[in-house]
Amino acid sequence: MKKIEETVKVNTNKLITITEESGKVSLAIKPNQLVYVKSAGNYLELFYLKGDKLAKELIRGSVKNFEAKIADNTIIRTHRSYLVNLQHLSSFKKTRKGYALTIQHVPNEIIPISPSYKLGFEDALKNRGTH
Repeated sequence: MKKIEETVKVNTNKLITITEESGKVSLAIKPNQLVYVKSAGNYLELFYLKGDKLAKELIRGSVKNFEAKIADNTIIRTHRSYLVNLQHLSSFKKTRKGYALTIQHVPNEIIPISPSYKLGFEDALKNRGTH
């Protein structure tokens, strides 16, 4: 069983590492390879780039705990069930309640931005434009 609570960390080499309870590393990716994270009950679906193909890893954990351990300002929370890497943002449009995002490599998945995360998203976009 892969757990996130004690195992996701960004080390000095800028790798997100996910280890199993035994301590064995099951996945190590650079933050820019992470496309988005989606909550699935007690699990997270991590969508990341493996070469130029989208891969998926299922790990035990919560979006809240994952977000707390990621020290990368391009990966932001957009909804209680989603984290998105802004480096892979393809487009977004305003909706009645917030925004709807389209991500590169997954054009059929529409990721919502709920009202409680709308300002954070807008701030992240502004800050991204200045770097």
